[in-house]
Amino acid sequence: GLIMSASTQKLSLRRRIAGQGALLLSGSLAAQLLGLARNALLAYGLSKGHFGTAAAILIALQLIESMMELPIERFIVQADDGADARVIANGHSLILLRGFVAGILLYLASGWIAAFFAIAEQGHVFAAMAIVPVIKGLQNLDQRRQQRKLDNRASLAVELVPQLVALFLTWPLLRTVGDYTAVVWLSIAQALTLVAVSHI
Repeated sequence: GLIMSASTQKLSLRRRIAGQGALLLSGSLAAQLLGLARNALLAYGLSKGHFGTAAAILIALQLIESMMELPIERFIVQADDGADARVIANGHSLILLRGFVAGILLYLASGWIAAFFAIAEQGHVFAAMAIVPVIKGLQNLDQRRQQRKLDNRASLAVELVPQLVALFLTWPLLRTVGDYTAVVWLSIAQALTLVAVSHI
């Protein structure tokens, strides 16, 4: 009886792990598809020159964020003491610091980055994007603690909802501003949504 019970529990755990893994994979794929749809709308709604500038702005943001990448979220999920309140608090401090440093770097380098892309006159737009990593630094890491319990629903929401909001706002913003600054507003909206959803 005990052997049968242990075997059943192992099978149930394997099924749960597989189900949550499939959920994360499908969520990641859906987020990528939403991002592609947003970019397709930008390409359709902007002139070739403006779309090139928008792409350069997004590349600069992604580059700075990649340079500042820290495995904080992974540590909380995988470490033995990852659910400890002090670990979570330190994680929040590190994410906040990472966001501020990334924002400062992007702001200070905005002129050089714009010159590198041969659009030196648009340095102020790159500088405006510096607010995005600062906003993201305010996110809550509780969804990572939930992942330790094999509950990926909150993480999925944090990944998907901001992409959905950005997609829904893309066309209205293109109609309103009509140029590459739409990506700045979209990035800010996406960052604000990410922070809001992470705190729910």
